[in-house]
Amino acid sequence: MNPKSNEMEVSRGSIPAMVLVMLLAAGSARAQTQLCPDTNGVKWIQPPQLDGGWDVKDSRDSIVLADDFPCTATGPITELHIWGSWLNDFHGTITNFWLGIYDDVPGVTNLTSGIVTPSHPGTNLLWQQSFLPTQFVENADQPAAEQFYDPTTQAFIGTDSYAWYYCFYPTNPFVQQGQPNRPTNYWLAARAQLASDGSLYGWKTSTLTYNDAAVWGTVAANGLPSGDWQSMTNAQNHQPLNLAFIITTPTNNVPTNCCPEINGVKWVQWPDVFAGFDVNASQGQTTLADDFGCITPGPIADIRLWGSWLNDNLDPNAIFTLTFWSDVPALPGNPTSHPGTNLWSQTFGPGQYGICLYTNLPEPFYTPSAAGGLTPSGNSTKLYYLCFTPDPASTFYQGGTANAPTNYWLSVNVSG
Repeated sequence: MNPKSNEMEVSRGSIPAMVLVMLLAAGSARAQTQLCPDTNGVKWIQPPQLDGGWDVKDSRDSIVLADDFPCTATGPITELHIWGSWLNDFHGTITNFWLGIYDDVPGVTNLTSGIVTPSHPGTNLLWQQSFLPTQFVENADQPAAEQFYDPTTQAFIGTDSYAWYYCFYPTNPFVQQGQPNRPTNYWLAARAQLASDGSLYGWKTSTLTYNDAAVWGTVAANGLPSGDWQSMTNAQNHQPLNLAFIITTPTNNVPTNCCPEINGVKWVQWPDVFAGFDVNASQGQTTLADDFGCITPGPIADIRLWGSWLNDNLDPNAIFTLTFWSDVPALPGNPTSHPGTNLWSQTFGPGQYGICLYTNLPEPFYTPSAAGGLTPSGNSTKLYYLCFTPDPASTFYQGGTANAPTNYWLSVNVSG
């Protein structure tokens, strides 16, 4: 298990349980500059690759980027969130953030030559809005180790070490028209216009690859994309590059009791919503745990989990017990690391945690056995986001530092 990976999913939930795809917010981490509330369910997410990913230049020199997403349900897009960074961590001033949504031109394969023409945005700009500095929210997100890439020259032009999260709330939301029996694709295009301060903003690449690669193009004299889209691939392994963003819609149900992101993110492991599965973390005797790294001391102020219920039988009376443990590292004679000493524990009953629908996607559901295997138990189609705020009087204080890093384990058990 790699504690540095943000793709490390064992799973999500259970019979009424959840698990170990997690987000920890630390009070000592760099605080977000403003709140960025998620007011609706997530329609589509492409998580950022914060360790080893790239930032693709998306400002100055008339460049614009775009990436596609699927649609299987009609409804307005009420929020758009994007991850980005600044070249060499020189944070500049965004004077205008332009977003647009295009229709899709599907990829085509020439049956004679075998040449593939990738999909790309069409000529129909279906929606657009320009956001001035007071019309979007910017959050300092978390550390990241990435290279900064210029697709126009296919060259790396620097690095960055911190991710930023941008939240947009359209005043005239685009209404998507996909249906389960008639799915379609759209393209989200974005470009930041900057003050003349020498800074350069980039859009982060994602851990998720959907359909074809993201594209870049130029901007015409009228300030809109010219339509000369070109696919972006990784110059090192020629794999398609995709960009990191979230799209939300009320058609995925409105959260019942969600919580704002008010602290800096210490650690995040995104849910695998396309190829993952759910693992039982309930029924009294079943507890799941996963480890995370710590290089910055301070209190853990918030704990977030993604989880599901078997056959979508949501338990409104679920009781969660969350525990932090020390780490027993893998050593000769001890091939796998595991939790050690109980360092902190708190139980959260109904009304003591937030819960909201995150997205709708089918996944298989498993129950672990003492022998180490997984037994199929059913399925789920609804993924929930759960928010826990520890008692401030007994908050767990992590002790790792940059010079003396350590690991901890978070365990979850659910009863009802």
